[in-house]
Amino acid sequence: MFHPNGAFSVLLAVISARAWYNIGLAVVLLSLAVAFYWAYQMWSEVNEEIDPATADELMFSFDQACAAGELDDEEYAKVRKRIEQTGSSGPRADSPNSGEARPKPPGPS
Repeated sequence: MFHPNGAFSVLLAVISARAWYNIGLAVVLLSLAVAFYWAYQMWSEVNEEIDPATADELMFSFDQACAAGELDDEEYAKVRKRIEQTGSSGPRADSPNSGEARPKPPGPS
């Protein structure tokens, strides 16, 4: 396809060293820009804010499980009580959104 003595090798030889430097620099900068864009997209996907499920959404899924026979009445009552308690008292101390309210472990200061 490209014979060493053909027009393509002549074209490559005509390009000066300064032009090759600029072409290489442009390729490196373009590659860095693409890499930064890709890294930002991945970072924003990982750190996406997802709203937690509401008590109604949780109860709906447990209602379906109870209707399908996957939960008995005792388990359903425990789950319902737990969801109602959690929904009225706000986030629990071990949830990731309550980092400010979490007490610090005892230790050397």
